[in-house]
Amino acid sequence: MNKDTFAINKPSIYVVFILLFTAMLITSVSASMPIGTKIGDVLSTDIIATIEEKPIPSMNINGYTAIAVGDLHEYGFDVIWNEQDRTVNVTRNEMKERRGKEFAIQRLEPGTVLKPVLFTDIKTYLDGKEIISFNIDGQTAIYFNQLKSYGDITWVESTRVASLHFPLPVIAEEPTTPDSNDNMVVSRQSTQLDPEDSSFYHQPLDKESMPKNISVGLFYNDTAVNSVTVRSGNGFNIGTYEDEFNVMFSIADTRQIILQSDSNYYVGLKHSFKTAAEAQEVLQQLMEDKNSAFIVRDNDGWNVFIGPYNTMQKAEEERFNLNLDELIWTVLGNKSDVIKISDDENNPILLYADSKPLYISDSSDSIHQSVIQIGNDKYRGAVTALRHTDHLLTIINRLPIEQYVYGVVPKEMPATWHIEALKAQAVAARGFALANIGKFSQLGFDVCNTVNSQVYGGYESEKSSTTKAVDETYGKVMSANGELVIPYYHSNSGGMTESSEYVWSEAVSYVRSVNDPYSMEAPHAQWQSSIPFHELELTLVEKQIDIGRITDVQIINMSPNGRVLELEITGTHGSHSIFKQESRWIFGLKSNYFNMSVNNDAVTFNGFGYGHGVGMSQHGARVMAETGFSWQQILEHYFTGIRIE
Repeated sequence: MNKDTFAINKPSIYVVFILLFTAMLITSVSASMPIGTKIGDVLSTDIIATIEEKPIPSMNINGYTAIAVGDLHEYGFDVIWNEQDRTVNVTRNEMKERRGKEFAIQRLEPGTVLKPVLFTDIKTYLDGKEIISFNIDGQTAIYFNQLKSYGDITWVESTRVASLHFPLPVIAEEPTTPDSNDNMVVSRQSTQLDPEDSSFYHQPLDKESMPKNISVGLFYNDTAVNSVTVRSGNGFNIGTYEDEFNVMFSIADTRQIILQSDSNYYVGLKHSFKTAAEAQEVLQQLMEDKNSAFIVRDNDGWNVFIGPYNTMQKAEEERFNLNLDELIWTVLGNKSDVIKISDDENNPILLYADSKPLYISDSSDSIHQSVIQIGNDKYRGAVTALRHTDHLLTIINRLPIEQYVYGVVPKEMPATWHIEALKAQAVAARGFALANIGKFSQLGFDVCNTVNSQVYGGYESEKSSTTKAVDETYGKVMSANGELVIPYYHSNSGGMTESSEYVWSEAVSYVRSVNDPYSMEAPHAQWQSSIPFHELELTLVEKQIDIGRITDVQIINMSPNGRVLELEITGTHGSHSIFKQESRWIFGLKSNYFNMSVNNDAVTFNGFGYGHGVGMSQHGARVMAETGFSWQQILEHYFTGIRIE
């Protein structure tokens, strides 16, 4: 009986236990176990693993099918080995031919011991996320199951075949007329920008000087990656990108490059040049002598490096062997702010310092035409990377603001909604992006791609209807009293929007409470939530609020428009007050627009709307558009005293 029970479609507690146990074992002994220590056996298996119908060599490890990482080269993946960090980075490459691998299947009794499984210090990453890996006869191996993030893994018992199929690209056909009954959930709840935190708040609106580009954080903090693969079907342009994208280098014969941190040593010039052209003259001379040299953009300008080398001693030996003048050349590198741009063979193309980032676009004549693939997703504009930690990178997409809005509107409002509602959303998204410029400047970008700014889906999220809405409102923003309006929006007001001071701190002239009957015809206009006291007690303890056993919950203060401003919870150890939007977060409510009752050791909330209630109700905008209102009239209803320009 083969031990290899391949239950991929039916994850069991046993499977999870095995994987967790193995991960805990590797983690717990990594500091003390010598590299090469035997930690198991490779067993023969009668299971055939396939990727897109092409068999891949497989084995049995810990009762589960495993494959060698290096074999993935032939199955639509890039596998990059970094000797310096001792890491293997695996990413799917949709443009790479899936050829498969020719190999002979060993016809041995399933379960026969073949080779030892050895402990390794090599770390393996799938799309920047570390996974469990092993050393098998000098090769790095992983569980076949760990590829399930790339598609569907199926198991056919009768044929003993485990198959990975990549998802087919889906091209959504948009209806020719908007569907007025489209009830797709719009769940915009929060706007993470107090008016006082905007760099454009209380500044005169000058459209000529407003930013034309925006930087979006794609991977950062907890989502920072070990490396990222950038792909283009027509080569790359590399340059600087501030107000304009200035091309410095073009690479025509490469369709894929890799961004990763670099801590190697190099032989470099002691003094940098002011221009890249000067550095290229030296580079050309070195290349004629068949040296492995390339350009570097450092804090002082442009340099030329030869290398890389793992140690300073090796770099110094090479400088001596090349007979390079020590008054001109020296050993450089091993810094914490260097990013390497390399080809798919991991050969350096360029290096740059965090403080002088280089951006990569496709080789189009204009940045407005550039579309590149970053990891598994496509984006307009250009990409750069900054060091997050010693080995992790922050990945940033910089692009024209109008094209950024292309990727926001369909993620914030269904593309099938009425075109006038989509136009109102486009103007709101554009203004909100401008108001958020610099919000994440400490991380190197302006906005992120989540609800902490606006949801941004990049090129593949774009729809013809939403792109039309952006184009037909090109550059339009709202102003009030000569200043940029911060266009707050939410899912559903519940029948009455809220004034800014009852959500944040300051009364803003253009976000006053307005009657909103249009939102009463939409989802979440009314809702109810009942929470037992014992659940509230656990929630409060998690928030480090200890008032003992709850005895009562009371509304202490409400806004003139009906939203709860202060809620007092009384317990056996005292009481605690919750203010403004806190009740939504602590109790998990759709809004703080509610009344409540207490009975049978539980509190029941009867509420209205979804979100903070400030500014434009998205569902209200939909109903207004379907009723015949224009996008200008929608915005003028929700924002008071504004001017559209």
